[in-house]
Amino acid sequence: MIGTTLAHYRITGELGAGGMGEVWRAEDTKLGREVALKVLPTEFAEDPDRMARFEGEDLSERIKRGAIPVDEAIPIALQTAEALEAATDPVLRVAELERPAGPGGSR
Repeated sequence: MIGTTLAHYRITGELGAGGMGEVWRAEDTKLGREVALKVLPTEFAEDPDRMARFEGEDLSERIKRGAIPVDEAIPIALQTAEALEAATDPVLRVAELERPAGPGGSR
């Protein structure tokens, strides 16, 4: 996959793989910066139920539905904290955020 171009992203290296797909280092050729791309396995992409679970609801949509119960808010807070930690760790920082952090930029 290295050397392949997906949309305006040129794949430059592999970062990791797991049950939910592969993560690749890429260059955003429009903005000239390094990003991380997640590619879903074919069986996920072709299964509407799996895609619905993967895509989910973003945080701003969830907030519009009303107060978030504590048992739902804690995992959201943990995911947000982990993402911020990774984004500020120079060893882990491989992606530029294209959306601002917060309700519109979190999933």
